[in-house]
Amino acid sequence: MDGPLGKTFSWAWRNLVLLPKAGSQYSKTILSIPTQVKNFLSNGLLTIGNGTLFESREIMEEALKKAGMTVQIGIREPLNMDRYRRYLELQIANTNVKYGDLRNLMKDAKIVGGNLNTDSVFDPFMKSLGVAGKKLKEGAKFFESTYVAGDDFFKLFT
Repeated sequence: MDGPLGKTFSWAWRNLVLLPKAGSQYSKTILSIPTQVKNFLSNGLLTIGNGTLFESREIMEEALKKAGMTVQIGIREPLNMDRYRRYLELQIANTNVKYGDLRNLMKDAKIVGGNLNTDSVFDPFMKSLGVAGKKLKEGAKFFESTYVAGDDFFKLFT
């Protein structure tokens, strides 16, 4: 369906079905502080379940230091960024299944960059907000980063 009817259905599907679904999932996963805490704690418990408590203190301190420096929140040094890129290549970091499904849903809805702007609905709205729209995007990006870092920290630690 490449004609006007197909384009109308495509627009309706993206903006009236996928966009609200993506927004709902985004708000209850990425923007939810209880979900962020649960994500961090459950990953910590999995790490403990893998037997890391029985390692030597020196090994655990080194692993904590490397994992803490490598996660992608805040200011990063070139060495840590190179290390993180290597973990991305090895598919160790940034591999959360829920987050991946949400990102794919956002791509299907044509939400650009994973934040709150689409090809035809939110982009003009966010631009019209000026500085406030920019701050909203930055806030969303921060919450995305903390969600991914909750997984990455313990993966890299382990």
